[in-house]
Amino acid sequence: GRTTGFKEKNGHLFSSSLYADDSISISHLDNTEPGSIQKASDFMTDNFWLPNEDGKHENKNYETLSASVHDDLLDRYGERMKQGKLDSGILQAHTIGNPSELAGLVGIDVAVLDSQRNVIFNREKSDSLLTNAVASLGPKDRKRYMRSSAQKIATKLLPPELSAVVVLSNLAVSTSLRRMRIGAKLCTEAELFASVKGWGFTEIYLKVESENVPAKTLYERLGYEERWVENNAIALRADLDSGEFIEKIKDTTVMSKFL
Repeated sequence: GRTTGFKEKNGHLFSSSLYADDSISISHLDNTEPGSIQKASDFMTDNFWLPNEDGKHENKNYETLSASVHDDLLDRYGERMKQGKLDSGILQAHTIGNPSELAGLVGIDVAVLDSQRNVIFNREKSDSLLTNAVASLGPKDRKRYMRSSAQKIATKLLPPELSAVVVLSNLAVSTSLRRMRIGAKLCTEAELFASVKGWGFTEIYLKVESENVPAKTLYERLGYEERWVENNAIALRADLDSGEFIEKIKDTTVMSKFL
């Protein structure tokens, strides 16, 4: 069954247990638990960035790539993320038979959307827009908005074409546990977490490469609809030979779903 009780932790809504059935349990990753971000980054490296690479753990560049993934997750979902104005979190899935091993992950991030230009800004730009809006106020108003949510700051202080939105990101499922609907269940629980029962949003967005038909089909089945296409967008690929992330030019479809 599903639990919907959210509490506040470090200024952010948090629920340790969200969903469980006969095969899968889903919970919110606790970034204060030692090793939690490391475990998530190892899983992402293996199942999101390098899912089909044979012998990857023996390659000398594997640790370099894994460290880059770890640093990225630490910035976005670790203890440092509470210093900014953008909520973020990771939902993790485990199988009932093997609760110590991750079965899937999905990220949830708040960002700023420019509805005139059809652009969802990255974390740095989004946080800068919100921080600068508050910093431009007088001392009394600045103090009043200092701990306000991104939604409130965007609604009250940013131009009308700019709004705070929640974005689904980096959905990953263990390559050995496909066809168990883990991805669909993670998306459903992320939607609940983002909705009025959690962060208070009424719509959730995601980006998917336009040529990734299986992923687009999954999202469409879950009720997501295409909003616009970013032509010639930058997509990253993990390159085991060089130990670096390489930029590729790919069309990206932006989809959303009303909650």
